[in-house]
Parts: sequence; structure tokens; C-alpha cells
Amino acid sequence: MNYYFNDLLKISELTLLLIVNYANYFKMKKIYPLFLFLFLFSIISNGHAQNATPNAGFENWVDTTVSGEQFYNPENWYTLNPLTAVVGKLTCQRTTTVHSGNYAVELITEVVFTDTANGIISTGKFNVQNENVSGGLPYTQRPDSMYGWYEYFPAKGDSTDIQFGVYDSAGNTIGLGSFVAGDTVKAYKRFSVPITYFSKAIPDTSRWLLSSSNGHKSFPGSTLFIDDLGLTGVTGINTLAAANFSISVFPNPSSGFIIVNNPKLVQGILSIFTETGTEIKQFLLNNDKQNIDVHDLAAGNYLYSITNSNGENIADGKIILR
Repeated sequence: MNYYFNDLLKISELTLLLIVNYANYFKMKKIYPLFLFLFLFSIISNGHAQNATPNAGFENWVDTTVSGEQFYNPENWYTLNPLTAVVGKLTCQRTTTVHSGNYAVELITEVVFTDTANGIISTGKFNVQNENVSGGLPYTQRPDSMYGWYEYFPAKGDSTDIQFGVYDSAGNTIGLGSFVAGDTVKAYKRFSVPITYFSKAIPDTSRWLLSSSNGHKSFPGSTLFIDDLGLTGVTGINTLAAANFSISVFPNPSSGFIIVNNPKLVQGILSIFTETGTEIKQFLLNNDKQNIDVHDLAAGNYLYSITNSNGENIADGKIILR
């Protein structure tokens, strides 16, 4: 089973030809062909990252120049900017509209000559001529779910599409999570989606794909802000950020009480969500060891998120209630 997101890449050969001619005529005497654009950008942007979610908070950006056009790209992510910048269109931009930190990513669906180009970024490589996304980053785990924070301003009839998948060495899909939403979200909201597995195989590769439009009815002007992406593991182990703050949540599974071990007395909030990302409880953290009563929640799987007093996400995980 393969998922190549064909409909998300909408740059036709005609548009590519127009872009090349535009750059050749107006911008420079020597034009790089498409394959060289993508080759150069893979060196600039992707590096040697091994983490499934590199630059997850989009704090790091690469000052990039292609065909005399200067723009920023999120470090360790691929975008269409190297192609569209030469005609004055950026479908991916750095923004200070953030959930936490200094920067987030803004994806904008744009008209590029005869096509609608989604604001799209991925940890896999774009093959625009074949209209697919392939490859990704080395990864051998099987996470429970993907999550992140977003704002969305869709053109009428449009929807965002955020996906994370794990694959074998042949590119076959082992597991996939997909978040699709078409409502306007004016303030950062957490999303969380379980990853559905189609095979018991151990993955070889992981790949994120974020788009400001869906592949079937994408409309110019749809704008997606994304920040603080992440994954939760099958055992609910806390993220590296939590380890840095020495925060742990246990027992897991639980029969009605959970304990937050917080030896550094980090001031913050523990939020509990359903598996679909709906927030149902919040608890203020202000002790080194805090007992939290969750007897009123039905048995099942829940997700949690811990933010510190600065609003920074420092831990995520899964809680199993019996």
C-alpha cells in the first residue's frame, strides 16, 4: 500500500516551463534546471537529520538564495519555494505568529501561472514532475499518534491536510496518521490523530507532510500556521523535553489516579485530551509530586500535554485508564 499524496503537488510541466523561462529572462543569465534546484535544496535544507520530527518547533531557518531570489526555508524540511520564488511566490514562510518560541511555519496556497500551488512542506523529497512525495528520514519506531498546534484560515470549501507516515524500505506504508480540518481556527489549537497501522513490520523510514490545502479542492489564499509538532510512543514515554525538566507521569496504565513527578517544581499546566485532540481537563502543576484524580473519565486511551509558565510545550504522552 502506497500513499504518494499525488494531488497535493499541482505544479504542471507548463508552469515549470514558464518558471524556468521567467527566471532565465528576468533574473539571471544562467538558469538551473529543475533537478538541480531540488538537488541543491536537498543539501541546503535536509542535512543528515535522523529524528522523525526535526526542527519540530520551526525555530531554525535557512537563509536561501536560488536564481537570485532570497527566502527562508525551515531547516531539515523540503518546500516548493526553490521553484516558486523566482516568480515572486512563496508558499512557505517564516512567521512570528507562534504557539511557543520565536518562529512557526506559515503555509499559503498560491496561484502560480496556470496552477494552484499548495503551501506544502515535508521531510520527504518532492518530485514535482511525477507529482509525488517519497523518501523521508530513517526511523524504526511505531508511535501511537501525531500531534501539533495550528491556526487555519481556509478559502471557502478548502481544508488543511497534515500527515505522518512510516514506511518500509520499498516505500510501502506501514502506518499512517492524517488530520484534515476545514474550519477557521483563529487561535492556536492542539490537534492529535492516532496512527493506523496496516502491517506489523518494523518501519525503515518516516515522513511528515503538511499542506495548507487538500488535494482535491485547493483554493488560493488558504493559510495554515503550524508549530510544535510531535509524536507519542506506544508506551506513553515522555518526550526528550520532559526529560530535560525531569517531569514524569505515572502509573500507566492507571485505575483512576495519575501522579506527576516534578522535582524541579516547573510551574505549568497538564492538559488531558481525547485521542482525537479534544481537550477535556486541565490541572495546574505547582508541587514536586502531584496526585491527580481522573476517576470521572471513562476507561480508554487519552493523551496529555504539559506546558510551562511560558506556554512552551515540554512533554506529551499517552495515558491508559482502566
